[in-house]
Amino acid sequence: MRTFFREIFGDPELKFRIKIFIALLLLTLFVRFPFFSISIIDWDEATYILMGQSLLDGNLPYVKFWECKPPLAFFPYAFFIWLFGHSIEAVRVGGAVCVFAVGYMTFLIGDRIWGRKAGLFAGIICIIFSSFMRGGQATLTEFISFVPLTGSLAVLVLRKENSGTFFLAGFLISLAALARLELAYFALFLGVGLLVKSWLFKSLPARYFFIYVCGGLVPVGLTVLPYAVNGYLKIFVDSAIIAPWSYAGTQLSLIPTFAVLISKIFTLQKFLLWMGILGGIALNIKEWKSDATVRNKDTVFLALFLVGTTFAICKTGAGYGHHLIQLAPFMALLSGYFYAYLYDRVNKVLVAIFMLAGLVTYASLLPLAYADLHNKLINNKPLRHDTGYFVAAYLRKANPKRAPIYLADYHIAYWLNDMELPNKLVHPANLAEDVFVKLFFGKHATPEGELRKLLEKKPLFIVKKAQNFYLNNNPAFKSVLENSLMTEYFLETVIDDALIFKRRD
Repeated sequence: MRTFFREIFGDPELKFRIKIFIALLLLTLFVRFPFFSISIIDWDEATYILMGQSLLDGNLPYVKFWECKPPLAFFPYAFFIWLFGHSIEAVRVGGAVCVFAVGYMTFLIGDRIWGRKAGLFAGIICIIFSSFMRGGQATLTEFISFVPLTGSLAVLVLRKENSGTFFLAGFLISLAALARLELAYFALFLGVGLLVKSWLFKSLPARYFFIYVCGGLVPVGLTVLPYAVNGYLKIFVDSAIIAPWSYAGTQLSLIPTFAVLISKIFTLQKFLLWMGILGGIALNIKEWKSDATVRNKDTVFLALFLVGTTFAICKTGAGYGHHLIQLAPFMALLSGYFYAYLYDRVNKVLVAIFMLAGLVTYASLLPLAYADLHNKLINNKPLRHDTGYFVAAYLRKANPKRAPIYLADYHIAYWLNDMELPNKLVHPANLAEDVFVKLFFGKHATPEGELRKLLEKKPLFIVKKAQNFYLNNNPAFKSVLENSLMTEYFLETVIDDALIFKRRD
């Protein structure tokens, strides 16, 4: 055994990779640790936690509670809670594992294509930028999906081109699409890319396309099977396919969404990233023209992943900043290559200072988070010390018999207090979405009508924010809620921006 370990750790390449593994792991923990105990960073996360808990309680997604995401989006949350415990920290640790895994895979891909420095720079940039994009410190489904998504690129780059490689790539991309449905567009995009590549470069047999498709069908079949066996196939189709596509149809079209995403990338705070992307693209074009040997499967696959994933995100029509998380590894690879190129040809100190300044500028929230953590420790405050926890604690004390409540905001308190939701639609804003209400409650149903049914259950408490965007977007829905609050409830207390109303009788 001693000889075995001596041989392993005597390998210089393996020792280097172990050092990078540890370094990227420590970096991930450093940039994410002070946010582990915050109750709400992005309220979508609370929805996925509740769906994951429902899985642990023995319910298939959509059967008892519903959210507009494919079913595999919720299984990791259930796994994190089961493995690490019933706490916000457990879910955040799971998110950190996802970020680290992608950061390390990004390093391996960059190392393979352009060398160690490019891989290391890419891994660091990926971890920092994915963690500080909008909602990046929460564990969102973008972090769930970009693990198999980046894994599929790693498989295509690091493995030899054979049947197993393309089967595994299809399998992983299918897993990603079953967590974020828009990536089904990317799965189709890559499949077409494989056919074109097979036609242009005769070295890639066409059969690999069909093997790729077979790999992608396996997760789909395994996911659909329990719904088909239990007679829930229509629920699956309506929830996992029709609902998200119907919702996307109410959003922006392809080009406006792309313009919104571009505007979110090209900001002063992200100068390190977008300069690296443009520089990396320019270098690849230059080398493509000057040396045909550079035209290899690795850069072709990276281009397919970057363009294809961008197209898939734009098809959602939303243009939210956190959607860029799925692009982080591919943008980081181009940036890592560009800055490694400069590092070898320009003054190393200047390049290092420029990169450090860019990373610190983008992660400017981190010192404030550590300062807040330090303040809590020296003042003997608990780490779980913010509005979400305060609301949950107040309701726990004021409602010992666990009478029904309605949380129009801060719905993480349902989970923190182990309380039943009053409605099948888990995310509070979904009840105000006409497309979802008509899909699940009938074509004649309306958001305000379903809200009236919920209020007829006479929830003891109702919690909402003073200013709420989704209520303002639906005046009829907002009117029903406010009329009920004025006539049947009184404002019992205010906790930060949370208004807690109690039923008069």
